[in-house]
Amino acid sequence: MRLSSKSIIALDIRDKYVRCVQVRYSSGKWKVQKSSVKEIPPSEDNEDSSHQIQTALIIKSLLQEMDIYPPKNVVVSISGKDAAVRMLDLPPLGDRKAKDVEEMIRYELMMHLPVNIEQMGYDYQIVQSSDMGTKILTAGAKRSVLNRLLKLLSLASVYPDALTTSSFMLFNALAEKEEIGNGRFGLVCLREPDGDAVVCEDGNLTYARSFAFQSNGEKEQVIRELHNSFDTYSRLHTSDAEGGEKSSVSVIHLVTEGDNNLHLTEDDLSRIAPGAQWKLHKAEDDLAFGLALAGSRSRAKPGPLSPLRVNLLKQVVRERQAAGRKAMWARVGRMAPAIAIIVLLAISGMLWYQVYRAGGKLQLLEDARQANKQRGDQVSKLIKTEEGLQKQAKYLDWAAEDYPMVSYRLYEIALAIPDSLWLKEVKIPEQQSGRRKREQLQSISKLYVIGYAHEQRQIEEFLGNLRKCDCFSDVKQESTSEARLASEKILEFKIGLTSNPNRGNLASMSNFAKRL
Repeated sequence: MRLSSKSIIALDIRDKYVRCVQVRYSSGKWKVQKSSVKEIPPSEDNEDSSHQIQTALIIKSLLQEMDIYPPKNVVVSISGKDAAVRMLDLPPLGDRKAKDVEEMIRYELMMHLPVNIEQMGYDYQIVQSSDMGTKILTAGAKRSVLNRLLKLLSLASVYPDALTTSSFMLFNALAEKEEIGNGRFGLVCLREPDGDAVVCEDGNLTYARSFAFQSNGEKEQVIRELHNSFDTYSRLHTSDAEGGEKSSVSVIHLVTEGDNNLHLTEDDLSRIAPGAQWKLHKAEDDLAFGLALAGSRSRAKPGPLSPLRVNLLKQVVRERQAAGRKAMWARVGRMAPAIAIIVLLAISGMLWYQVYRAGGKLQLLEDARQANKQRGDQVSKLIKTEEGLQKQAKYLDWAAEDYPMVSYRLYEIALAIPDSLWLKEVKIPEQQSGRRKREQLQSISKLYVIGYAHEQRQIEEFLGNLRKCDCFSDVKQESTSEARLASEKILEFKIGLTSNPNRGNLASMSNFAKRL
């Protein structure tokens, strides 16, 4: 039974009305938070589907008015007429496992109940255990009764967590009010159309019987039913050890609702149980309160008595869970091929994703390798370029000592260019490794000018301008060839310019500086 110890909803469903009570545990005690009751229209056949639907709608509207819909932690009671209560005396349980204890109880119930145990829903509670023996309180109800009630509740979208009997509800209500102590006590509840008679011995429920009655019927019928109940208990359970006379209960608590006490007089009560003291109780929410205690997991208050928590739905719930698991595995079996395909697809998808990620990593590694290679090639080219620049710097340093500056010579070339002529390039001959410094200095004195002209006359004009420059000792047209540029014939020429050491070096530098 998995119910909250903080808030419990008790539904007491009778033939003529439905009572709902919300009980909450706070500040060390149980308190009624909300309570309401609604009448059910009479019907000749309680099994009628239309009457069940109408009853379900009444239950739903009752819960909605109390603002506790959909309800949780619901405890429901059934009439004692529909349940069988037995107190079993078993040997000491010792360290027996719970499964073995259940087998013992099942066997005892098979011996005591007139109905096939397979057609019953039952539960038990160990009320006393010692080295002398074990007392176990059991209760059972027909499956047809349980199924009818569960069907009714399901129509109202109510799914109870616990189901108990009116006899246990009566015991819990008076135990909470501390009306039950040591000795033999009788508990009587008259609520039309059912009546309950319960006997408690030393705080334990030992006997329970229910009967039907009508408030407008004969009072003698109720007196006779109650007398037979207590007399049967006296004959079966108690006797005076010395004289052999039967003894009965000493105090009887009579619980009624409204005017259902049938106006019993003292003479009537004395006929029921001679010598017993009667105490009358008016119960409105007390019984539903006792029903709520049947679903609690904590004790109502410190004391020798604990609420009876026998749940007749426990076995039904277990069987439904087992059937659900069986059905689930059956569905799994039918869906095994589809599940296998889905699993294989999932595995293949995972493998493809792993391969895809591995391929991406390999591509990144390859890209990194290519980038490293390119960087290595660029570094090698930069190293070669640096070496070439260092050589050229050396050449320039060497040349600056004896020859006019290259920049000055280029400046003079630019001034000597006619308007109708254009240059392609000016270059210094490439140096060959292994030559001596003198040979390298001689080669730095040479410049080549390559360009284009329309006529030889323009080239001659350019040569004349160059010969006037004091930085060149020799100006010579090396070669001339025809070329075609944009479908036009032109002359491509190459002029060699030679500078001698110390010739006009200082003068040319001075003139160059002045021009700047």
